Amino acid sequence: MLRGTLVMQQCLKSRPTDIFLASFPKSGTTWLKAMIFSTLTRTNCSLDKHPLRTHNPHQCVPYMELQFATGRSQIIEVIPSPRVMSMHLPYFLLPDSIIESGCRIVYVWRDPKDVLVSMWYFSQKILGGADKMVTFDQFYEFFYQGLSPFGPIWNHILGY
Repeated sequence: MLRGTLVMQQCLKSRPTDIFLASFPKSGTTWLKAMIFSTLTRTNCSLDKHPLRTHNPHQCVPYMELQFATGRSQIIEVIPSPRVMSMHLPYFLLPDSIIESGCRIVYVWRDPKDVLVSMWYFSQKILGGADKMVTFDQFYEFFYQGLSPFGPIWNHILGY
C-alpha cells in the first residue's frame, strides 16, 4: 500500500466534483460505500437492476490505494463525475490535488473498541492456521500502541 500511496500522491488529478470516502480500516467503509453509491445512482438504475444487487460495494466504489498499488489507476480516470472513491489514508498523507480541488471528503469512524474486535477477527481470518494466530491480548497491545499500517486510530480520526 505504501507504493500505491506514493504513486497516488504524484499522479492523482482530483476534480472538484469528486467524493472521497475515508475511514480507518474496519470502521464501516463497506456500509458507507453502499449507502453513498446507492444514493448517487438512485435515479439512474431501477431497483431490480441496481449494481449493488449483483456486486460488492468494493466493486462499485474503488479503493484508491489498491488501484494505484496494482497499476490500475487508469480506472479512476474513466469514472464519470461525480467520482466516488474510498481510502484509508491518514489525512496528512492525502495527495495535494485532493486538498486543492475543493472536493468532498466524507469520513466515517467507529467506536475504537468495535474496530479492535473487528480487526482482530479479520486478521485471524486472513492469517488462517492456528500456528499463525495472534492472541487477542497481543493484538490489543499492538492496537493500543498504535502499531498499524494506518497509524494510531485517534490520530487518524483527529486528522480528519
